[in-house]
Amino acid sequence: MIWKRFLLALGLMSYTLSFIERVHLLNETLPLTIQDGWYKEKLPGDMLGFFFNSGKYLVCDTKEKQEPKSWLRTDFIEFNGAKRVFIYIGYTIGKCKSNSKYCKEQFKLYTAQTNKSASSPKPPNGFEEIALANPKNLKDGVPDEKDVIVLNATIKAKMGGFYLALLDQGVCLTLYSIKLVYYVCPERGKYLDLIKFPKTISPAEDIVGSQGQEVHGFCSDSNAKNTTELLGVCTTKGVWKVNSDVRCLCKPGYGYLPTPKAHCAECGHGQYKNSLNNSKCKRCPNGSYSFGRNTMCVCHPGLFRMNKNKYDEPCYGKNPVILSIIKAVFV
Repeated sequence: MIWKRFLLALGLMSYTLSFIERVHLLNETLPLTIQDGWYKEKLPGDMLGFFFNSGKYLVCDTKEKQEPKSWLRTDFIEFNGAKRVFIYIGYTIGKCKSNSKYCKEQFKLYTAQTNKSASSPKPPNGFEEIALANPKNLKDGVPDEKDVIVLNATIKAKMGGFYLALLDQGVCLTLYSIKLVYYVCPERGKYLDLIKFPKTISPAEDIVGSQGQEVHGFCSDSNAKNTTELLGVCTTKGVWKVNSDVRCLCKPGYGYLPTPKAHCAECGHGQYKNSLNNSKCKRCPNGSYSFGRNTMCVCHPGLFRMNKNKYDEPCYGKNPVILSIIKAVFV
C-alpha cells in the first residue's frame, strides 16, 4: 500500500480527472463593486493615499517631500472551509521618472489571520508580508487596462478568516481586480471505470497522507464490485489523481455498457456473462438458454455438451461422446 500511494503521489501509473471547480471568496473585477468601503491609512500630510475613482482603487503619491506610506486593507474574509486560498490581483504600475526621489515601481501584499469575533487589525500590526509585486520592463506613459499584470499569492488557513492589505511606499498603482478562490475536487469520478468520488475541498499541500487529500471512492453502480482499494488523491488545484488500476467491475450476469453513462446492464434473454469484468454480455451458444441469473447457459432438454461445464460451447442433438465414437469408427 505504501508503494502504491508513492506511485500515486508521483503521478506514475495514474491519470487525471481534469474537471475543476472553483469557489470564489471574493470576485471583484472592473468596475469594483466594493466602492469606497475598505480601510485606508496614510502618513499625516497632504498625500492622498489610496482613493476610489471610476470603479478602481488608485494611489500615486510620487511627488512627496518625504517617502510616502499608505495602506489599503480589505474587510474580513472567511475561509468557509477552505484550506488554501489562491489570490489573484490585477493591477498596473506607472513607470517612475528619473527625477522622482521617492517613486517606486513595486508594492507589497500582506495578510493577517484572525477569527471573526476579533477586532479588525490595523496594518502593520499583526500583518505579515506574503508577496512582492515588482514587475519589470514597464512602458513609458500612463498604463491602462490592456497593461494589467496579475499578482499571484496563496494563504493557508490557520484561523477562521483573514484580511489582505496593500502597502504603498511611493508607487503609482491602479487596482483593477481582486479574486480570492479555493478549489474543490468535484463530485465526479472515473465514470468509464464505474467509480465515483465525493466532493472534497482541496488540501493545503500536495503531500499524500495529509488531511483531506486521500479520498475513498465507491462503485457508482450497485451491480459493480471493486477488486482494488478505491483511492483517489484530491490536489490543491481541485484535480483528482487516480491510479490506473483503480476500477469497479460488473458482476456476473451484468454486462458493461459505456453509454449514455457507464453502467452495468442485466444480460438480456438468451445472453450470459459468467465472470467479474467489464465486458459485454454474450449470446448463448446454439441449443442453450440463459440460466442462473444470466450467469450461464444450459442446454435445452434432450441436448448435450461434450463438457457440461463449458458454457461457451454449443449443445448437440445427441450426446457428443457417442457422436465422437461413431465418427471414429466410420472415418
